[in-house]
Amino acid sequence: MGNIEDTVELDAAGQYDLAAESSLSSEEIALLRLRTNGPRDVLAVEYLARADDDTLICVTRPPTVHACSDYRFFIGAGSPLREVEVVLFDRFRNGMTTVETAEGTFAPRRPFEDPHAARFNDRAFTMMDAAGMDAVIEPAGLVLR
Repeated sequence: MGNIEDTVELDAAGQYDLAAESSLSSEEIALLRLRTNGPRDVLAVEYLARADDDTLICVTRPPTVHACSDYRFFIGAGSPLREVEVVLFDRFRNGMTTVETAEGTFAPRRPFEDPHAARFNDRAFTMMDAAGMDAVIEPAGLVLR
């Protein structure tokens, strides 16, 4: 096999259309994602949390190189989740993160810390393991995969 990245058309940002993966094996998809900036409109899940009423919070970022301004915040009780503007994303040296949004502040915790200590405003959320998950932006909102 040649270079897998030569089998798809890449845009100026080094990304490709997600539909290009439909004809590839899982090994080829993994290699393609390693060698490119991944498919357009697919985001990595940085934080995922659930409230007692099944409201989900999802904080996403691009799958490769990212800056604080690249993080996006989504919330909702069903799929798709609606986006809320991120005003400020802060990651501190002690590992604490805060995501200030137009609707309030989210303070996530990593699952290995106290998973029940996450808060959005004063509302409790339980952190979930988002390893291996990604999300796709659709016209109606964010869909987790």
